[in-house]
Amino acid sequence: MATLFPRSIREVPVPLGLYFRPGLNDHWELLKLLTENHRDFSGLVFDAALDGRQDELRKQTLRRGLDTILDTRAMELATPSGFTGARMGLAWAGQRQHRPVDLTAQGGEDMIAQIVNHARRRAYTAVLAPSHYVMSPNDPWLPIDRDLTLELRRRLPDSGSGRVALYYPLAIPGKLLRDVEQRGALKHFLQSLPIDVLWLRISGFGSECRSVALAGYIEACRDLHTLGLPMVAEKSGTVGLALLAFGAVGGIESGVTIGETCDISHWLREPTSDSGFAPGPCVYIAELQMLLKREQAREILESRMARSLACREPTCCRHGHTDMIGSPRRHFLMTRMSEVARLGQVAPEARPNVYLDDLLRPATDRMMRILRHNLSKGTHRRLERKYDTLESWRQTLGRLSRSASAQSLARSSHRHIDIAARPSQP
Repeated sequence: MATLFPRSIREVPVPLGLYFRPGLNDHWELLKLLTENHRDFSGLVFDAALDGRQDELRKQTLRRGLDTILDTRAMELATPSGFTGARMGLAWAGQRQHRPVDLTAQGGEDMIAQIVNHARRRAYTAVLAPSHYVMSPNDPWLPIDRDLTLELRRRLPDSGSGRVALYYPLAIPGKLLRDVEQRGALKHFLQSLPIDVLWLRISGFGSECRSVALAGYIEACRDLHTLGLPMVAEKSGTVGLALLAFGAVGGIESGVTIGETCDISHWLREPTSDSGFAPGPCVYIAELQMLLKREQAREILESRMARSLACREPTCCRHGHTDMIGSPRRHFLMTRMSEVARLGQVAPEARPNVYLDDLLRPATDRMMRILRHNLSKGTHRRLERKYDTLESWRQTLGRLSRSASAQSLARSSHRHIDIAARPSQP
């Protein structure tokens, strides 16, 4: 009888966190992907104001063991442009734009009771704490947000694998994140919270940021690693791939072809009348690391100079650029899942070079070649601006990748949901 010897096997890496936030008309495409068993992402963030419209998507997401995260839209309810439309009909909205005095003592407890009831009835696996946009460590919202978070944790189910996770959105301006002294005060505040994930809602940061902001974000995240919490970058867009590659965060969140920049400033302005129509989906060209309006994408993809940029993945775009333009949501979702999975499959220390060599450098080189050709004025200007941005990232991240200093690594935010332990859904 042959002698059997134990053989060591390579540990399966924990997937990097990837979350999508479906907008008003995104649920059908996500439902279709789930039906086809494409689920290489961590979960979905659901807007409480769209709850009824996305009910089936939420149920199907949960059944497949993915995170279903409730966004209460508490931050928006405390802003002039946020206390409008469907959000005003939420059970915890009240009669006016929220002010700190409205959510102290009994007012805060009533709000949390409504949120918990909503989360329980729909079997959400996680809730974004009802935090608010703060401008400094002395902002009057901070002590109220601490009390709301403590009360929410106390009331949420907290036994066995059916535990509802609590994610805390740190909604602050980018300059506050990059300020060492003020960031230290925020760290002290965060250490007192019973949270599972730190959700970075950094206003002004996204796919059009300059290299100084990107380097500052990465440096700040490495400082925040001492909290020992997984961290997710909200609305980080394509720059989120760089954050994952350099270990700044363990997860990224994105809209479906929109939400490339976290901009809280527009919520702070008085609401203005508009047509009420949401912008159409953009087309993601991964080889250029950018989203383009359909007309601009068509101009590039149908030109002889750039036909090689068309998607060739048969499960995504069987008809190449025609499907990219005709079904931009599907193409974006499939491509972003592939990009994040690709980074997650290599060792953390190799990810910076994979990002630089396989994604960023090829994108800037291709863009430079395209800019030499005859393009419409608007498309040329859009590509030129994006080239300048990507080239600035390339130089800065190249220096970071060669740095000899020790680099900390963010914990992954990806969770495995035990469906058997979840409460039944209505």
